[in-house]
Amino acid sequence: MDLPLFIEHASACGPQIEAVTLAKIAKQESALRPWALSVNYPLGTARKLGEPGGYARLATQPQSKAQAVRWAARLVEQGHTVSFGLMQVSSQNLSRLGYTLEQAYDPCANIKIAALLLAEKLERARKLAPNDPLPTALSIYNSGDAWTGFANGYVSGVLGQTVATMPVSVRFPTVRSSPVIADSEIAEKSFRGAPTSRRVGVRAVPGPNYRAALAAPTSIVWNKP
Repeated sequence: MDLPLFIEHASACGPQIEAVTLAKIAKQESALRPWALSVNYPLGTARKLGEPGGYARLATQPQSKAQAVRWAARLVEQGHTVSFGLMQVSSQNLSRLGYTLEQAYDPCANIKIAALLLAEKLERARKLAPNDPLPTALSIYNSGDAWTGFANGYVSGVLGQTVATMPVSVRFPTVRSSPVIADSEIAEKSFRGAPTSRRVGVRAVPGPNYRAALAAPTSIVWNKP
């Protein structure tokens, strides 16, 4: 998705958060790719796959919404949690919010969920950093706490994104309202040192049986679609 279109979506679907802020998060999280998919807890997942010290990541990215939903559902069925879409929303949030994977992969819904989450984190952050709550809120959004997102580079990565502002001319329909979830529901509790915190790495073909790739860092690789 290009940046002007994202800004239009963000203004309509997540109006409680500035569109530029959402755009910076989306650039950090997914590089504005609406079908982006990643595995949560990459260090723990690598350990489960027999690669202690590795970093589990998907080997390739879905190329369509249908493919993305299918892959995400397969990962969840295998016991993983995933982050997905423009804003890399966690699958652990869906039941509380009343969304299916397919619904939450919709760009507008994905932005709406992320805006709800960040609004909640801002409320918490205002108690910890009343003069400038956004950086702390971003850390909580990323990691569930007020410090990990600083340590792993996420906060500086988001704030360092460049987003050119432009007038919004198109309004998109909003999705249904959803309750705000508790801080404990945030799923992104892993350390990701690179600015592309929940993005995906090397290439391979997805399929039902994964194995640990030999390449470093560890990747989750499938055999056949």
